[in-house]
Amino acid sequence: MIKRMFDQVEECSRRLTATLADFDFSSLEEVECRRLYERLVKLERVVTAAKSLAAERLAETRGWYTHRSPAHLMADLESRPVNRTAMVLSTVEAMHKLPEVEAAYRRGSLNDEQAIEVVSAAQADPDQQTYLLAAAEYAELQQFRRECARVRSAALSEDQRQQTAHRRRHLRHWVDPDGAFRLSGRFTVVAGAEILAALEPYRQKVADRASRKGRKGKTSADAALADAMVDMCRHAAPEADNPLRPRPRTTIHVRVDHSALLRGHARSGEICEVDGAGPVPVSQVHEWMRQPDAFIYALLDEGADITRVSRVSRRIPAKVVFALRQRDPSCVVPGCGETKDLQIDHIVPIERGGPTTLYNLARLCARHHYLKTHHGYLLKRRLGHWLWEDPGGVPPDEAELQEELVACRKWAPDAQPAGT
Repeated sequence: MIKRMFDQVEECSRRLTATLADFDFSSLEEVECRRLYERLVKLERVVTAAKSLAAERLAETRGWYTHRSPAHLMADLESRPVNRTAMVLSTVEAMHKLPEVEAAYRRGSLNDEQAIEVVSAAQADPDQQTYLLAAAEYAELQQFRRECARVRSAALSEDQRQQTAHRRRHLRHWVDPDGAFRLSGRFTVVAGAEILAALEPYRQKVADRASRKGRKGKTSADAALADAMVDMCRHAAPEADNPLRPRPRTTIHVRVDHSALLRGHARSGEICEVDGAGPVPVSQVHEWMRQPDAFIYALLDEGADITRVSRVSRRIPAKVVFALRQRDPSCVVPGCGETKDLQIDHIVPIERGGPTTLYNLARLCARHHYLKTHHGYLLKRRLGHWLWEDPGGVPPDEAELQEELVACRKWAPDAQPAGT
């Protein structure tokens, strides 16, 4: 059996080499060229699978001892990065517990990129092997990666996903043979989303500069992002004459099921992800919403339908904060009167559709803010007076919140200062 394997590999290699030596590819017609290319891709995948399985066996023997590790030997033989080789080896090892995936890999149905993604997702949920293999066949790579990420997201708890990604975090740098400084990193999706959001204002400035220069200054998307990172780092470094320079505003775009946002966590099949980064916990969206210096734009889904786009940031413009302090010098709950350490509250919460406007804001002491946020107490405004109601543990429904928004707007003209 072993001799037969060697003989077949040698014969295949000899025939293909001889054919390529004098084959005129310009003689191929359009249909023939595509058919040949597709067959070569299939052949390449089969050879890659055989090579990877052989590499796994080589790692179990003493054949790699002349190098630091099996991955280092294989990286030398193939002239490719060690970390990439190590990733393929670990993928092949894990594949033995996923029979459908291993069979597809041996048939040449998966390339290395797809195999790594499928194994990662199928390890989290082995029952999804058939679905993942079908997706690998029909979806383009980026879409396929998103599908694998969603399978992993649905199979693991939010804490498990974040802890796993956090344990594997890294940022590496080196200088390549061309003398270029290189970076490679791995972060949690939450950290990645925040990095991209922080880069976006600088990327827009780079794009604007290139646009003003016209075609000669045209910059690719990857180059613009690289320039944006350099600009952000330079901006972060304090200058002697202006150590407190304001930074560009951070904006994060989230796609989330409306029901998941209200509930506080996503169920199977629901989406909560950052554009360009991937799935994030709903709790993280709520955390971002509490940050005063970030704008959060949410694309709200209900099933497969996009219902609306909302700005759900809690950032409040300075002029509105000033007006609010003038209007509410003390906690607005009747009978409280506390004036120290007041907190700004959205009467109708942002995640329930409440806007960040003066008529939907009020100042509360820490105790009443806690009761309203966590125990369902209601703050209402009627005929210019504040009302504080204990719902008896029953949270307000959508109809009550919409009624309150209407009531808030009725007295807004009297409370809204000019220019807000």
